[in-house]
Amino acid sequence: MTKSIIIQAICTSNKIFTNICVGYPGRVHDARVFKNSEIFSTMQNEGPSSLFYDKYYLLGDSAYPNLSWLITPYKNYGNLSARKKKWNYFHSQTRVNIELSFGLLKGRWRRLLYLNVTNISRAPYIILACCVLHNFCLVNADELDEIVNDVQLDNTSQTDIQNAMYGTESGNAKRDELLNILVP
Repeated sequence: MTKSIIIQAICTSNKIFTNICVGYPGRVHDARVFKNSEIFSTMQNEGPSSLFYDKYYLLGDSAYPNLSWLITPYKNYGNLSARKKKWNYFHSQTRVNIELSFGLLKGRWRRLLYLNVTNISRAPYIILACCVLHNFCLVNADELDEIVNDVQLDNTSQTDIQNAMYGTESGNAKRDELLNILVP
């Protein structure tokens, strides 16, 4: 019997992990993990300016709610304008860094694919340690000698439950504002 564990991460453009939330079972929806994460709690209690200086945003995939500080792609129900499609393209090109970060992590620490522990409560600590070592290797320019071929960009969206859990109106307004600034 196999089990999966969710890892939610934030990374820089250099593929350095800056925030990790690990330990939820694989059957838990990404939006629920997000709502229970430290980053969400910080944003709720201290506001986005506490981490983003009213200047930066997080980019998330469609499993996450669109908030004023967490920008997601436009939902495509077959009615997106050319500008919104272009936005989604740019958005996905920027988000690719997190997918590459996970690919490097799994490529360097192959054991993460088949973590065998007798006590499941130890698994998140092992995964977190691998993330720290991943950062250490990147900061010290210890590159992989071989290309990681098994990185697959998975853009499959999960069930749309975030609207029930979050108020996304301010995120929608912020995304539209960024669309008008960045996409002619």
